[in-house]
Amino acid sequence: MTVRRLLAYALTAITVAAGSIMLGANPASASLPRCDGIVQIWDFTYRQDATLWYGTAPGSNINCENSINDQSLKLISVIVLQESLNNCYGPQGQYAQLFSPVLAVDGSYGPKTTAAVRALQSYLTVGVDGRAGPQTRSHMALYDEQNQQCTMAATPIQIR
Repeated sequence: MTVRRLLAYALTAITVAAGSIMLGANPASASLPRCDGIVQIWDFTYRQDATLWYGTAPGSNINCENSINDQSLKLISVIVLQESLNNCYGPQGQYAQLFSPVLAVDGSYGPKTTAAVRALQSYLTVGVDGRAGPQTRSHMALYDEQNQQCTMAATPIQIR
């Protein structure tokens, strides 16, 4: 074998290995803490009397995510997400009808919630990975239970 051919084989092997590593990684949601609580937020942009809830990690950190890994847990942050998905994007959604039937609001981030989040991510043209992380949650409408409507929180501001 010639040196040229050996170099070609080596470069091909490196390219294939690097490509498979890059395909497996998801840097947008890598190492984010789990949303396991909620915090009330408000935003002057849309409605001043809106009561919106936002998922948080310990320490009221809103830079968190929920994913299929949370399906065995019953998390309040997932309940809030499921209510917003159903009311804003479900079969009778105020913004769009992206999935059917309605999700069970049970706090379990199972395959149906993952599929609904994927449909939403596709609709919002954000990265489609089925995880409800900060990018997805900051682009989606949230359900305001008090006023029974969906609204956007352009800049979530925590109420203490």
